[in-house]
Amino acid sequence: MLATLRSWHQRRPFLFTALALAAWLLLTIGWRPLAVPDEGRYATVALDMAHSGQWTVPLLNGMPFFHKPPLFYWITGAALDLFGNHAWAARLASALGAWCMGMGLYAFMRRYSSARQANWSLLLLASLPLYFGTAQYANLDMLVAGMISMTIFAGAHTALRI
Repeated sequence: MLATLRSWHQRRPFLFTALALAAWLLLTIGWRPLAVPDEGRYATVALDMAHSGQWTVPLLNGMPFFHKPPLFYWITGAALDLFGNHAWAARLASALGAWCMGMGLYAFMRRYSSARQANWSLLLLASLPLYFGTAQYANLDMLVAGMISMTIFAGAHTALRI
């Protein structure tokens, strides 16, 4: 079994790493109920979007809620609409942000360093309690951090190519 995984990782390293990171981040995503007030508030805004079909203005208790950018609500609302009203579905946007951050780091390190350093960098990142915990919490922080990380990797890639 271990030899098969090692062989598959050698043949398709990016795909193997992407699936392994996704599995790691999603492993315990639904084990606990949503925490109040933050997770409940953000999930409620997204759930209202999904139920009403009104995706342009986020609403909290019927009032416009423009405190945060809407991408999180759109992703979470789509996940809740697609998968149902589950805690793990409300946390998918955070897990997606963490996955983007991890895979961005992995791709950048493979390109500008080595496969060995890319693997170690991703392993170190994935084992950090704050990274893992924030990926399992339904708020906007990890999605924002993932998007900022991807922007930094893209900017560094552009600067290094010049």
